[in-house]
Amino acid sequence: MSTIKSASPAPDDAPSRAKRELVLLAVAVLAFVGLSVGALVLMGRPPTVRDPLKGVALPVGERPLALTLVHTNDTWGYLEVCGG
Repeated sequence: MSTIKSASPAPDDAPSRAKRELVLLAVAVLAFVGLSVGALVLMGRPPTVRDPLKGVALPVGERPLALTLVHTNDTWGYLEVCGG
């Protein structure tokens, strides 16, 4: 006589199967992170960071700079300043 095996796993196999899948997931995540970090390291960074102000002579004044701000709360397009 031949015995018919069921396609569903046995109830006592469920905890070990879940543990195997958890270990497999952890290994997959660690492999992905490791490969990503390795790719970033191999690509490298630029050797130097470009300074946008290098070689620019900044103006030297005797007084602080006076700055006037014009502000309006008008949303209809009129140009009347606040408080005026």
